This record gives sequence, C-alpha cells and structure tokens, in this order.
Amino acid sequence: MSVADCDGMVQNGMEEGTKQTYAKLDEVLQGNEIKKDMADNNKTAKPVTAISLTAARLAIAAAVLLLLASLHILSPEFDPSWRMVSEYANGHYGWVLSLMFASWAVRAC
Repeated sequence: MSVADCDGMVQNGMEEGTKQTYAKLDEVLQGNEIKKDMADNNKTAKPVTAISLTAARLAIAAAVLLLLASLHILSPEFDPSWRMVSEYANGHYGWVLSLMFASWAVRAC
C-alpha cells in the first residue's frame, strides 16, 4: 500500500469512521450500550448460574450415555465386551457414534 493510497482513504472518510468505531467500542466496553438497549426493550438480563451450567453438563453426559447404549442395541453384530467403541463407525449407524463423540466434546468444554 502506497502513501497515496493511505491519503486517499483518509480523504474518503476513513479517519472519521475509525473514530466512530472506537467511540462505539468504548461505549460497549463501558456497558452504556447494553444498558441503553435493555432500557429500550424493557428486558432484564438473566445471568447464567452455576446450577444451569451443571444441569446442561449433566444432560449432555446423559445424552452421551444414551447414544452409546443405543449403539449397543442398534448394532448387535459388535460385541462390546471385546470390541472398541470406534468400530461402531463401520456399521450402519456410524452417524450415531459421530453424534456421541460430538456430544462428548461439547460436554468436555
């Protein structure tokens, strides 16, 4: 980018746009914009509590276990006593295994 290019951007209002962007960012960081939006909409923010996070994690863990149990039922050709769980991907219900692993990953976050 040349000096002439930079001068052209400044002349076309880039500097003013940058100042407006930083002013808006300052408002948001100070919370003024959020408070104003909440007042305009007559809404109150509800904080995420530790109980709701724990409940979500338990629900996802239960979903992982249910998906694993369903794999044992849907694919009886794989003996779970000596086969690896990943071998279920070879059957007709590989998508259930993928969903189980995805749920497991979300639970770990």
